[in-house]
Amino acid sequence: EERKEAMSSSSSNREYGNVGNRFSWTGMVVDNTHSRASQQASNMSDALSEQSYSDNQVNLNFEIEKLRAELRHVQEMYAVAQTETYDASRKLGELNQRRLEEAIKLEELKLKEYEARELGEKEKQKFEQARRDAESMRERAEREIAHRREAERKAARDAKEKEKLEGTLGSPQLQYQHFSWEEIVAATSSFSDEMKIGMGDFGAVYKCNLHHTTAAVKVLHSAESGLSKQFHL
Repeated sequence: EERKEAMSSSSSNREYGNVGNRFSWTGMVVDNTHSRASQQASNMSDALSEQSYSDNQVNLNFEIEKLRAELRHVQEMYAVAQTETYDASRKLGELNQRRLEEAIKLEELKLKEYEARELGEKEKQKFEQARRDAESMRERAEREIAHRREAERKAARDAKEKEKLEGTLGSPQLQYQHFSWEEIVAATSSFSDEMKIGMGDFGAVYKCNLHHTTAAVKVLHSAESGLSKQFHL
């Protein structure tokens, strides 16, 4: 029985040992599995970290490139704005220069217009003066012509009257009438030149109208008597 108990105890110990060994192996397996899982998790974490760093680096590079592109765009816009500002300033300067030149030309045109107006006014005055002079000369010439024609007509009338009187004086049938000296002076307007119709051999001949009769009065000059009258119808 002791042997049985010993054998039973030995069997129990072996069983316990086998169980312990199984537990120990199981623990080793679990530990190995946990270790491998931890290693895989660590590797996965490292991979994820590397992937996240890589993604972050890509995003950062993208953002940097984006900022660089925006910076280039801003620089280009600034360059364009500077160019446009320069062009606008240059065009404004050209416009101001052109406006100044146009203002100078306008003043020159105004001056030329004023000078032309002054010259036109002077020429107009000269023309008016020449027209007035020509009109005065024309009127004077017309008056002279009229006077000459009137003188010619008067001379013709006087010549005709003279011929008539001379014919009357030379006629054999002379009829004499006596008039007072005052009547003769009044009829000849005091022997005015307007009434004189000619000069005779011994004095001047005047026409007159006495008692509705046309007559000629001849004033004779004599050295002895000084002045005598001769009257003929």
